[in-house]
Amino acid sequence: LYETIASVEEKLHQYDFVTPHQSFVINLNNLKDYYKDEIIMLNNDTIPIAQKRAAEFKRTMREFLQRKLESK
Repeated sequence: LYETIASVEEKLHQYDFVTPHQSFVINLNNLKDYYKDEIIMLNNDTIPIAQKRAAEFKRTMREFLQRKLESK
């Protein structure tokens, strides 16, 4: 069984997983805070946001927060 990282990322996206940096896949439900270039997870781990992925991360984060607000 072989899949590319991109195809795995695509499948995980529906479960609120994102790749802010090529070395990390995170679940947005475990995010505590985020800044311009880093994410703080609930366990206080710090994850970098790659410059080339920053705009996509911000867009995904807005969509995630909008869905959370609408579900309340």
